[in-house]
Amino acid sequence: MKTTHIIVAVLLIGAALFFWKPWEARANGRDIVAADQYEVIPRDLRVTVVESATLEAGTSVDLRSQIEGRATILWLIPEGTPVKKGQKVAELDVSQIRDRLETQKISVARSEAAYITAQKNFEIQKNKNASEIEKARNDLLFAELDLEKFLGKPVKGREKTMEEMGERDQQLVDAQSQIELAGEDLRRAKSRLEWTRKLHAKKYVTDLDLEADRIAVLKASNQLKLARNRLHILQTYTLEKKDRELRAARKEAEAQLVRTKLRCEAQLAQQRAELASKERQDELEKSKLAKLQRQVEASVLYAPQDGLVVYATVGNRRNQSPIDEGTDVRQGQSIIMLPDVSTIRAKTSIHETQIDRIAVGQKVTLKVDAVPDKVFFGRVSRVSVVPDSRSSWFSPDIKLYTTRIKIFGDTTMLRPGQSASVEIQVADLKNVLAIPVQCINRQGRVLYVWKMVKGKPQAQIVEVGLTNDKFIEIKKGLQSGDKVLLTEPEGIEAPSYKEENKRLENAEKQKEAHAAKADQVTEASASRRLPAKVRTRRSGSSSDPKPTEASDRRRTGSAAILKAIQERFPQEAEGVTSLRAIFKKPELRKKIMADPELKKMMSAMMGGRRRGSRSGDGAPRREGMRGPGRRSHRERGVGPGNGARREGMRGSRGGRGGN
Repeated sequence: MKTTHIIVAVLLIGAALFFWKPWEARANGRDIVAADQYEVIPRDLRVTVVESATLEAGTSVDLRSQIEGRATILWLIPEGTPVKKGQKVAELDVSQIRDRLETQKISVARSEAAYITAQKNFEIQKNKNASEIEKARNDLLFAELDLEKFLGKPVKGREKTMEEMGERDQQLVDAQSQIELAGEDLRRAKSRLEWTRKLHAKKYVTDLDLEADRIAVLKASNQLKLARNRLHILQTYTLEKKDRELRAARKEAEAQLVRTKLRCEAQLAQQRAELASKERQDELEKSKLAKLQRQVEASVLYAPQDGLVVYATVGNRRNQSPIDEGTDVRQGQSIIMLPDVSTIRAKTSIHETQIDRIAVGQKVTLKVDAVPDKVFFGRVSRVSVVPDSRSSWFSPDIKLYTTRIKIFGDTTMLRPGQSASVEIQVADLKNVLAIPVQCINRQGRVLYVWKMVKGKPQAQIVEVGLTNDKFIEIKKGLQSGDKVLLTEPEGIEAPSYKEENKRLENAEKQKEAHAAKADQVTEASASRRLPAKVRTRRSGSSSDPKPTEASDRRRTGSAAILKAIQERFPQEAEGVTSLRAIFKKPELRKKIMADPELKKMMSAMMGGRRRGSRSGDGAPRREGMRGPGRRSHRERGVGPGNGARREGMRGSRGGRGGN
């Protein structure tokens, strides 16, 4: 009996232990079994991004219409024809342009004749000006000679010799001589009269002789008065008038020379302007002729390189068809594409949530639908820094970034336009802690898992790294051997983590404030190098300390450009924390200027900085560059660099990989 009681007690104790253990692990009506748990162990984690792609030629040339307005296609080489360089591939209708070309030739002939006439008129005017100026100079010289002839040669400190005297001096000397002769005649006449009177008194001469001598004295006296009066008139009137006339004639000759020069300059300038006008008109008519000739020549399209003829498409985005004979094309419209099929590359579009993980140089595995039994390998050769605008035509909320992949090896069996699948190897992590992505839960900015502690689930904050569509890397929060739940336990309230969320939010704000302050210091340093007026114009009112909306956009654009540079050139941009630091690295600056997309972004950024204070707008912030179409890693719910995106970390959109 005692033995029976012992056996019953043992059975009861065993049953109690058997049912007690599951009850201990029970959570409000739901058993936590081993199937709901995952043991954390080190493992290799390959992170890849898988997308569909389209093959395209490594180099392709577009043949476009160069005809102004619209032109009709007269002839096209059949699509798919392999062509050689210089081979005719298309012809456009330019019959109207040929008519205009003939008319333009007549206009050119007229303009050439007018130009030649203007040249001859210009030469005639130059010759005429030279003759008139020379005549005016001679007139001035003659006036100066006449004046010198009248005045004589100027001397100082002595009397003029007869050779140095002018007409005025000679006339004065002559008049003075006439006075002296008249005086001498009067003296002699008086002496004779006196002698005659003595003889008359002695009755030696008659009364008639005495009267004759008296008349002779009177005549000599009158001649003296007349000579003196003639000298007075000569000095007072005749010579003075002559002097003034000659001086006025010289002055008028001088003025006439000046007027002649000015008139000749004006006439020559008028002829020069006429010549320039006719020359410009001739050049314009000839340029129109050359333009029409080029358009006639451009009516026939030749292959600039070897390639395969592919017709361009016409129509809208919803209804497109290949171009054909008889189609009207506008100037600049693509007619034929000539891809060089000797080099093939792949083109794919990466979703905005995955673009942060893609970088130039990453390894790629490709599978082409047309060659299913062969695997190709390559590397990422280019990643666009702005989203493709065409991809958002039907879905504006979806931002896709064009990515091109260089394919290695023999690609002769591949053709442009073929479909392919690409698997981009983002990372190949070795011996890292990783758990299934469905283990991750989110509360605000905090990521956590349900960790088993003494048989009970307990929330544990974790820091995550890279992820694929199955597993996610755990950087902090778990250790090897820990067990976590694959799903949220039922009946247990999720933690709020208010303090942790607040701390993370404050840290993010401090980081953004620090970045904004660094940008302000950089802008202020650059502004100090400008003149005061320019600084005032850029900064606006000095009494307003608040940052403008344009400044915020410029800082956002600077950060986006810096991020794009670091992704494109990770090694060269190592340690670069601002755009200003780029100018201290010449090699990096050369690579940036050689990249068309980065150069365009930098030019737009600098242009925005110059226009910001005047127009109220800063550097353009493009869609997808830290803008509305691009979320931060906290908004996506994972740490920097990983690819988990949805609430609860249930998987990766577009991502696929293995362990």
